[in-house]
Amino acid sequence: MLRGPGFPVQLLVVIGAAVHHAQGLYSSSSPVKTLTAANFQQEVTKSDDLWLIEFFASWCGHCKQFAPEYEKAAKALKGIVKVGAVEDQSVMGQFGVQGFPTVKFFGENKNAPKDYNGQRTAAGLIDYATQQLNAIAKARLSGKGGKGGGKGSAGGKSEVVELTDSNFDKTVMADDKNTWFLEFYAPWCGHCKALAPAWEETAYNLKGKVKVAKVDATQERALASRFGIQGFPTLKLFPSGKKMESLVQDYEGPRTAESMTEYALKFFVANAKAEQLTTDEQFKDECKKGLCILAFLPHILDSKASGRNQYLDDLNAVVKSSTTMPVKFFWSQGGDQFEFEEQLRLAFGYPAVIAVNFDKEKYAVHRGGFNTEALRQFLTGLMSGRQPVDPLPKPLKTLDKVKPWDGKDAPPPDEEDITSEKDEL
Repeated sequence: MLRGPGFPVQLLVVIGAAVHHAQGLYSSSSPVKTLTAANFQQEVTKSDDLWLIEFFASWCGHCKQFAPEYEKAAKALKGIVKVGAVEDQSVMGQFGVQGFPTVKFFGENKNAPKDYNGQRTAAGLIDYATQQLNAIAKARLSGKGGKGGGKGSAGGKSEVVELTDSNFDKTVMADDKNTWFLEFYAPWCGHCKALAPAWEETAYNLKGKVKVAKVDATQERALASRFGIQGFPTLKLFPSGKKMESLVQDYEGPRTAESMTEYALKFFVANAKAEQLTTDEQFKDECKKGLCILAFLPHILDSKASGRNQYLDDLNAVVKSSTTMPVKFFWSQGGDQFEFEEQLRLAFGYPAVIAVNFDKEKYAVHRGGFNTEALRQFLTGLMSGRQPVDPLPKPLKTLDKVKPWDGKDAPPPDEEDITSEKDEL
């Protein structure tokens, strides 16, 4: 939950007389709509509209600092998601607000809003709101939408991987790339049965980011003994990187899809970064579903390692702030895929950025600067449908296989090569 170190709501009752109905942070002309107990139910609870709502206090310093960014987000989201603000304590009590500012997204199920846990910036809010909008639209398209409906495997393929004694080490312990979130359960366990829908929803939420799995501890007794399982369900997280039993984390938080997803994403965000695109197989496999962002960076001879790392830092800042969005990020050295780049009209120089969606057979070219803010705006435009797109060329040129970058400067060209070039001139 996004909250500052402000006073708990309970304390507001004591000091409320001094600040009750103080001048609000948002004027009547603000793009942020002020909500109260008198209009909240009609405007929000009984409405089909999607809302991003801040719970605040006028005296709260963190709220005052946050207000300009929140208004920027409201202006950008106009006509897409409604943005409101609540200072009425009676409304706050209904949703367990305990500090300020707290921001919640009211989607299809208005009785179970989702907490916003991202950065207190307009870009972060916009990214989150458009991600929620996209998820709801996809759920409706697949027939899983509707008020009170959760995401999961009902009627479809489960995203939860089933692990056994025989495949565990190869699947999990040998996987340095991914984070794994595991449930050890027993088929007869009532708490396990109660957890099952939330665990399925967690796997759905984390698809493409964190692997979610389950182990029947009554059948896979060697694994249960190995990890000291003494009760059911037991949840353990295996961080990305070299897997070691001493690094396994026990999850002891609330057993809700939202809480478990939030917990696992923290481990994903810590290591989230754009991957280098080195083969056509990697490109086709990773990008066959959903949206892919491809950044073509200047040649290492032009930027050197320091310059390339700066480009990657800017790109990875966007990656880390977009972990809740259904998008993957890759980079390539400009010129390494010359025919592919020419086909997608990237002749204007490097760095260059494109978005590819094989499902929709569309692509878009980023025409702005290569910095965190500009890249976020490009991504937000894509997610909200405001970014111009073009049909993906057919057949698409095949990518050449290239060596992974070793993180170092390139060796200088041989003198013979330089002499040869001069002779040709």
